[in-house]
Amino acid sequence: MRHIALFALALLVSTSAFAAGTCFYGRTVNSFQVTGRDTMKVRDGGRLYQVRMNFCPSLRWADRIAFDSFSSWVCRGDKVLILDMRGRVQDRCWIDEITRTR
Repeated sequence: MRHIALFALALLVSTSAFAAGTCFYGRTVNSFQVTGRDTMKVRDGGRLYQVRMNFCPSLRWADRIAFDSFSSWVCRGDKVLILDMRGRVQDRCWIDEITRTR
């Protein structure tokens, strides 16, 4: 029963963030640019998003990233994975805010 409640809560958080228009499709991200200690810009096709993490000390040295999300959509509460050149996860950073900039 507890697992069902946790899943329902995760689904609620994910769908409410999606409904607010603060999500992007993770599979179509074609570039990213680190813009600050805990922020980066992500290009999803022709759209540009500002992504702010709660705390992400490894972001400034990131060469590669991936996303850990509940679905194909990346939303607030999902994670950015900082990868090394061999694809190994070096850090996991919680997404605190996503803003569409263009």
